[in-house]
Amino acid sequence: MSQERRKRISVKMKSPNPLFEKWLIEWRDDAIAKDSKLQYTFKTALSSLRKYPLCLETAKECRILKGFGDTICKMLDKKLLEYRNTEQETDTKRAKIDIPDILIENISNEEPKLHESALDIIEIEDDITDLIAKNVDPVKKKTFTKSNSTTSVENTTTQKRSQIEDFSLLPFCFNVILYVDNQEISKHRDILLELSKHNIKHEVKDLKVGDFVWVCRDKQSNNELVLPYAIERKRMDDLAKSIKDKRYYEQKFRLKRSGIDNLIYLVESHGQNRCLSLPLDSLLQAATNTAIQENFFVKFTSDLKETVQYLVNFTGALENIFKAKMLKSCSKDHQSIDLNSDVINLMTFKQFNLSSIKNKAMTITDLFTKMLIQINGMSVEKALSVTQKFSTPNLLRQSYLELSNTSSQEKLLANLKNDISGKTVGSTLSNIVYQTFNKTQY
Repeated sequence: MSQERRKRISVKMKSPNPLFEKWLIEWRDDAIAKDSKLQYTFKTALSSLRKYPLCLETAKECRILKGFGDTICKMLDKKLLEYRNTEQETDTKRAKIDIPDILIENISNEEPKLHESALDIIEIEDDITDLIAKNVDPVKKKTFTKSNSTTSVENTTTQKRSQIEDFSLLPFCFNVILYVDNQEISKHRDILLELSKHNIKHEVKDLKVGDFVWVCRDKQSNNELVLPYAIERKRMDDLAKSIKDKRYYEQKFRLKRSGIDNLIYLVESHGQNRCLSLPLDSLLQAATNTAIQENFFVKFTSDLKETVQYLVNFTGALENIFKAKMLKSCSKDHQSIDLNSDVINLMTFKQFNLSSIKNKAMTITDLFTKMLIQINGMSVEKALSVTQKFSTPNLLRQSYLELSNTSSQEKLLANLKNDISGKTVGSTLSNIVYQTFNKTQY
């Protein structure tokens, strides 16, 4: 791999709203120079914008964030209009960007869309490498806290590990295939019709978790390894229904335990997003929580065709990134994802599906985790932080009893940190969990 490519992979996560951030910084600095009290308003707005992980198309959409009142939104709209007018004047020049040959070979030959598709693939490649850098230390093995209650389960896992097929996929000797879940075939019927119009390999499969995953399949042996990306697609109306019937929480929990670290929550608009069973603002907040609390990458699309184009571009980007690498089979807990390396360890598709079966026998730790995520504000990652330290409710209860005063008990979980996100449980949730497990009446 060239030095140039290595530098590109190490790029930091980009701001989803660089223009709004740039203008707010300019206004803040100007206000500071003039010793204006507006500096504090701009600081508040800038802080909330930097915490928001999604792309905002208009200043009106900023109103859901703290610090964005009428004045700032009008200022942003004015700047945005000026910027777009300038952009229109340079569109002709921008269309002449050179495209690397490596990208062209997987793109449709329709000339009017050629540059746009290639640039989309370049952008998604950056998203893919950023997701890897964000979610996992590429050479770190997954480890979990051992306890008496999970020893037998870990022994079983060790026995199964020795039964995992040992094989490799040689560079340029495999195909990247998009798998589409068949569990809700009516949900994806239109997707399949649209995908058939594009030159990408895709198949319908019984996926135990997620709506879309990608596998690398050997051209000779048909051995399959799962790439570390999965998409859960939610149309706005379905998102509202899943929140109301609790599927929203269950599906995210199972995705987090699937062995795929880079999880994408794709939210697709439905018509004018009217007649939803929950307010639109509530759904946008739920998507934001999914990004901030659960560490998902959230992608919004305006309609089904944009969703399909995203899947097509994502598939092309995965082909470009992985096709020249040696891929080796390994257990779910021993994957290593380092895009700077020529060798990558991935789990088999068979293991991925078997480990994700919805009704399989669950450990006490899994059940405990599912109990915890029912608490308002308790994300899957924070719940896992608790259960990695206290694998059963009984162990947590005993730890409470060993502490001498209520204050220490209430703070017991506050500083527990998730290995991946680095976020702590926090004092508020720690107190709520303590009250939940120590109340005599409800």
